Amino acid sequence: VAERIRAAVADHRVAHNGEQLTVTISVGLSVLDAGTFDKDALIRRADTALYRSKADGRNRVSVG
Repeated sequence: VAERIRAAVADHRVAHNGEQLTVTISVGLSVLDAGTFDKDALIRRADTALYRSKADGRNRVSVG
């Protein structure tokens, strides 16, 4: 799902000052382990994955 959203954003053009611009997003995901719910750890893993997406060239999805 995240990859489809990323691709849809990249395929969409935005008009600005008479130009058609491309916008991209970086996405960081984390997966909740079965039987465990530590929301702080979940958010930290997603945040780490987001920054990995940005460091690896942006416009990508990373899972942490």
